[in-house]
Amino acid sequence: MREDKEYIPSANLPAVISMEKGIVAEPDRESSPVYGLEDIEMLKRAVMKTVHYTKGENNGRTMRSRFGESSDSWYNLITREDPDDWEERHKNTKSFDVEPQDYAPLQLNVFKAWRINMLRHGASMIAAAEQSEDPGRDSDHMRKVVAAIESSPEPTTLDELRDIYRKEWRVNKESPIHYQGSLDGSTSPLFVHVISKRMDHKEWPGNTMRFYLNPKIEDISRIAEELAMRAMNSELPLNMKFKDYSTLGTETPNVDAFNRLDKMLVYIPNGYEDEYVDLIYDLQDDHPEWFEDSILPPMCEELTEGVGVMDEATPEQSAIYSERFPREDGASANQLRAVMLQDAWTDIVKSLIEKYPDQKDKDGETFRQVLRNNLSICLYFINTFDRMSVIDAMIAADFDASKLDDKSMHSIQTTRRGADVQELIDHAYNNASQQTLGSIFSVLKSESILPFVQKKVAKHARNWLIDPDNLSANL
Repeated sequence: MREDKEYIPSANLPAVISMEKGIVAEPDRESSPVYGLEDIEMLKRAVMKTVHYTKGENNGRTMRSRFGESSDSWYNLITREDPDDWEERHKNTKSFDVEPQDYAPLQLNVFKAWRINMLRHGASMIAAAEQSEDPGRDSDHMRKVVAAIESSPEPTTLDELRDIYRKEWRVNKESPIHYQGSLDGSTSPLFVHVISKRMDHKEWPGNTMRFYLNPKIEDISRIAEELAMRAMNSELPLNMKFKDYSTLGTETPNVDAFNRLDKMLVYIPNGYEDEYVDLIYDLQDDHPEWFEDSILPPMCEELTEGVGVMDEATPEQSAIYSERFPREDGASANQLRAVMLQDAWTDIVKSLIEKYPDQKDKDGETFRQVLRNNLSICLYFINTFDRMSVIDAMIAADFDASKLDDKSMHSIQTTRRGADVQELIDHAYNNASQQTLGSIFSVLKSESILPFVQKKVAKHARNWLIDPDNLSANL
């Protein structure tokens, strides 16, 4: 539990919040992150950590990187600190000074204000839900939310609040205190969202940017509470989330529970940028220790010490993402940049192999041989006797299914009936390319490929409507 006596938690938060604001100018930015040598080195380190060997042609060994086997690889690269670096920085830390009561004042006060409103206006909320076009928020849904609140006593601890959510998940879905994930115990702390819109039900303008904070774990609850109090008292729309380390389960957590670089995010609505910049500066002036020695995500730009900024995904960017991933409903700012990097490096690998087809890695295999062997693993479902000839045909066709010969098409379609052949080829090539990065990084120095990499990243940034000269901003 915290022992400092100067910090005084807010006693009360307003039960009803009015939000009438005019449009103001976007704040000036102080730096413009571009893709540089440090970013290549960061990727190289992540790739080389996952290198292992598989059987190649003629019983040889092929270097293969597991980086990219998980769809989260690129996302984690730009949102997490390297685990070894994190452990080195915290090697003398035995435990973190975190108690549930540190997180309680903010969450209980906001929930209490919302609960009072729901008890007073539950009937009108149910009636309004009858007009909802969202099938997940119809009148039956809202009726169950109101019933759960009416049948539950006012929570006085976080355990009591979370018990209400466990008994009726709909309350968590509608509450201005919203837990992202299961409350049944986890080896990773949950994000808690604070959404003041759910208290006054007013329409907000869309978010234009987000602020990143990565404070010390023991300071998260203090910053969240103070930031929420100042925003609400200034009648600003508030939408933020932060890691609540009191939600950790009883199992011993691993490094992944602690090394996120975005432990707190504040989403900034259009027209409120200046107010939030001023709020952050004032908070930093009053508590500079909360912002010192913070490591921020690499693709955001530093607004001030310990605070990064990035543009939110636009509807146009979300449409591009949804077309690429039809099962996904839009994308976050981080997801856009993760996919952009994946696209860029897939292109980079292809171009390097074309430029240096006979360049050997440190184990004596050429880049083209390594790619072929990795493709063989990714296309395991093709008959063994046909596989390498199909792969050679794919390479000759520049991985374009429409240019494949009939025999190769038949070999693929026989084992994957009804599948989209181009999708199969794209998936295999993307994975094999990322698995070939280990061979490339084993012999090519980052400095030697920097201009080439920057050109490719800029190209794919523009494809995703991201500013190539400032990767935190949109075009």
